[in-house]
Formats: sequence, structure tokens, C-alpha cells
Amino acid sequence: MRILMISQHYEARASGYALQCMDAACGLVERGHRVCVATSLPRGRRVDRGVEVRGVLRCREVVEYQTPSLCHVVRYLRDERVFRKNGAAVAAVARAFVPDVVFFWQFWELGPQVVQRLAARGLPLVLNVGDIF
Repeated sequence: MRILMISQHYEARASGYALQCMDAACGLVERGHRVCVATSLPRGRRVDRGVEVRGVLRCREVVEYQTPSLCHVVRYLRDERVFRKNGAAVAAVARAFVPDVVFFWQFWELGPQVVQRLAARGLPLVLNVGDIF
């Protein structure tokens, strides 16, 4: 099976979840699947232990949207541009990789467009929703 994973980061020094994502991706490769990870870090394109890694996304800062000030609104609008670019970038990776399924490992700093663009293509999606807990 061809699995496209979406993760904010994909390097062990980024965080524990990034390390878990790497372990999951490598485990899928060991079981005979072809895996591509679209991520923000590391930048560029490489193969790591059989996993194709494409650093094409950008993370946004976590901003308090509960009680927005003008500063928060402006930052959100800036984030919206980043989100749209992330959506386009992940759609391009999906066109090139042609996945059977998309596994969102962690995506809340990448914006909803990464999910929306791939859902619009009719691809089966699996979302890990343990992001901020």
C-alpha cells in the first residue's frame, strides 16, 4: 500500500511525537508499504530508512484565537496564506506520490487546508487527533 503521511516535523530532535511518527513510518516500510512523509522539517527531499521525506510545508505559530485582538486577526490572515500554500503543497505531493491512503500524524500547525485539499480528491484519510492533549 502507498501511504502518504502528513506531519508537522519529521526529525527526532523536534519532539517526541516526531520520533513516534518516524517509528511508525519506518515500521510501515518494514511491513512492505511504500511511505512518503510531507512535513515542514527537515526541508527538501530525501530518503530516510526507506521512507521518502519531503519537507515542503510551513508551520504557523500557535496563536490564541479564543479572545482575538487586532494583532491576532492580522496574524490569522497571514496564517491563512500559509495554510493555503500548505494545502497546495500537499496536493502536489499527493499528485506525484499517488497514495492509496493519507495518514495525518499531526497537522494542527499546518492548517485545515491540508486535510480539505486531500479530502476533495476523494482519498481515504486517517487522522490522529491526539495533537494537543
